[in-house]
Amino acid sequence: MRRGLLQGTVPQHCKVLASGQTRRTVALQRRESVLEKTDDFVFFSHICIAHPDRGYAEFVMGHTCALADNTRAQDLQAYARTSINAVGA
Repeated sequence: MRRGLLQGTVPQHCKVLASGQTRRTVALQRRESVLEKTDDFVFFSHICIAHPDRGYAEFVMGHTCALADNTRAQDLQAYARTSINAVGA
């Protein structure tokens, strides 16, 4: 069973708090970092281009998550925003 994404897939059923595309990634050609929030969780993930022989265009690489109402979520959001701002530089 293939578990990849269609090209151009965007996060659903959540609020995107921040996102940015890495310009320096050569091997994957594109890597977008996304900070998302649901009612219960905050997620920091990366959407990457898959290798052509995988049978799908993109995949999600989860970085980390935290409970939304936890102080860890505030730390995660600060870390993710700093990372996202750095990738676009």
